[in-house]
Amino acid sequence: AAASAIPAPAQVSLSGGRALETNNAPDAPAPRDTAYPGQIAAQQPLSAARAQSVRGNPFMAATDRDQASSAQQALNRILEQRSGFVSQGLTVRSNNSESGLSKLTVVETPLEINVPAGDNRVAVRVTPVSLNAGSVKSDAGARFGGGTSGAAGSQSDKGVGLAVAFERPEEGLKADIGTTPMGFKYTTVAGGASVDRPLGDNPDLRYGLNVSANGGRGQISYDDQTIGGYGYGSWHKLVGNNVKSNTRGEVGGGVYWYLRNAEDSKLTAGLSLMGMSYDNDQSYFTYGHGGYFSPQSFYAIGV
Repeated sequence: AAASAIPAPAQVSLSGGRALETNNAPDAPAPRDTAYPGQIAAQQPLSAARAQSVRGNPFMAATDRDQASSAQQALNRILEQRSGFVSQGLTVRSNNSESGLSKLTVVETPLEINVPAGDNRVAVRVTPVSLNAGSVKSDAGARFGGGTSGAAGSQSDKGVGLAVAFERPEEGLKADIGTTPMGFKYTTVAGGASVDRPLGDNPDLRYGLNVSANGGRGQISYDDQTIGGYGYGSWHKLVGNNVKSNTRGEVGGGVYWYLRNAEDSKLTAGLSLMGMSYDNDQSYFTYGHGGYFSPQSFYAIGV
């Protein structure tokens, strides 16, 4: 679609547009300058097709290419905001542990249908989940007094998680509600809400807040396209069936610099720090334990 098809307030005008427009006819007259002496002629916006061709022209001046890129990006953003989409994902997680006891392979195939609703967006998410813990080997069963006859066999389960989501992009608001995978022995309602927006009148400074059923996370960040930094903190309560409840706290932050910040590529270097703590250790795989990484204190530095 050409830029002229967009309502006037949404169009982006480019300086130097007259110098970029050419005519294929050999005897076409040059465009007449209607400006009075001392005035600057009215600038013409580039069409989306012309902007795209200029953007890829290595012989065009860099400023003209940047202007064309900005126009194309503005047009793309408008089209994205007014278009629906369908996304399909695949996630596979597995640990290298003892089959039937501590090994677990998780396969998720999330499907999302996302459509605009006025200035907002609405999404439906369907996430099939498959769990496989493998089979307990005979020598492992003997450790529990079961021997070969007491083997539990293959341990696996399947379910489908459902959720609906709402987003108000102009205000940085998001919310969703749904269920943990239905088909498992236990199913519960899950949901949350988040906000991410500029702090005050400074567009480089942002804050965020994420609240779920069992906890929350807050963060603040700064990015002026030359240097950036962020800090965050979170607290969550972990509950389950036939397992001891737990609490988790985490704080972290970092700083980074842009080594390259161009339209088509970015390169940053930085330093990050984080600390995490759980109330009690639930890393064992016996009955009553959660079987998850839960150190009383954990610190990490990243470069």
